[in-house]
Order: sequence, then C-alpha cells, then structure tokens
Amino acid sequence: MWHELAMYWREGGWGMWPMVPCLVVTLWILGERTAYFVLERVDEEALLGVVAALVREGRVGDALTWSLRAPNTLGRVLAAGLARIEEGDAEALAAMDVVALREQPRIEGRTKFLAPVAQVAALFGFLGTLTGLVHPGYGCVSGHGGGPTIDPTRKAELLAGGIAEALHCTHFGLVVGAVAVAVSYALREPTARSLAQLDAAAALVVVLAHERHAARRLGPAYR
Repeated sequence: MWHELAMYWREGGWGMWPMVPCLVVTLWILGERTAYFVLERVDEEALLGVVAALVREGRVGDALTWSLRAPNTLGRVLAAGLARIEEGDAEALAAMDVVALREQPRIEGRTKFLAPVAQVAALFGFLGTLTGLVHPGYGCVSGHGGGPTIDPTRKAELLAGGIAEALHCTHFGLVVGAVAVAVSYALREPTARSLAQLDAAAALVVVLAHERHAARRLGPAYR
C-alpha cells in the first residue's frame, strides 16, 4: 500500500505539493470543529426546562446559577438574559444578544474558509495538469536550430510521464476539493443547531420575563 502511495505521489510531480496545505487546513478545521461541538454538547430541553421551572417558582437566582453551571455557549447566553430578566424582556433580550454576537464567531469557527480551500485545491490541481501536459512538449520538439530529432522512445517516455503527472494532479486536486466541500456541508448541521439553541433560549427568556411582569402587575389573580 505504502509503495503504491509513494509511486502515486512521485508520478504526480511537484504539482502535488501545493495541495498538501489545503488538505492539512481542511483536516485541521474538521478536527477543531469536532472537538468544539463535542465540548459544547448539552441537553437543550433539560437545561431550558429546569431554568423555566425555577423562574416560574420565583427562584431566578437558582436558575441563574444552574445556567452558569453549563460550561457552554447556551448556558452563558441564558445567564446573561436571566441576570436582566427583572428589568423586562427588552433588557434581557438585549443582554442575550450581546453575548450571542460575541459567541457566534466561535460557533461558526473557520468553516467559512473551507469553500475557498476547495477552490484553491482544484485550481492547483488544474495548474499541475497543465504543467504536466506542457512541460514534456519542450523535450519532444525537434532539435532547436536544425539539431537532431529526439529519439522516438524517449519522446514516448516524456509524453507518458507528462500525462501521468497531469492525471495525478487532477485527481489529487479534485479529491482535496471534494473533501473540503464535504467537511463544509458536514459542519453546517451542528453549527445551525447551536445557533438555533440560542434562539430558543432567547425566546424562553422573553416569555418568562413577560410572565413575571404580568404576575407583578396583576398579582395573585394572575397565578
């Protein structure tokens, strides 16, 4: 297997090397994002349910403490809203928006770089393809200035090597580009889910703030 890979790499020529950083960046983003989402994993329904129950019991301080115990973005956004919930829904929502805007780049991470990486890898692959096809042509032309014509056997070897280099660069460039695109699509779902959790938390805090405001305004009859 390793022998075949070494042959594959050698036949691709220098055009294979510019695509290596593209593959490394893609795999690094995949690993970094996977670790981030694993650490951010939380039972959203359970956390929001406990917070809602505590606030409706009048235990806002306990709900705030419970939110801060969750070492993730959802907990921090909830805590920001709960800290201002007594001031009204607008103030609580504004506090949550501030934290959410600060956390959003961390949620999205560097996934936006995957599309350019895929394009660059494909372009490098096509560049290697053209180089592989053009370079042998210089050696296959008749001798310059009326010199002798190159040996047909050597000409066939040069052309075969150039075609092999071109095909290997095309193949590797498309593989790296396809991997980058696949990783980009794979990361969309957890990213969207994390952002949706923040929206759900904001909606819950607004509802709870309305309920507390109505309870204070209408008194025991509301309860």
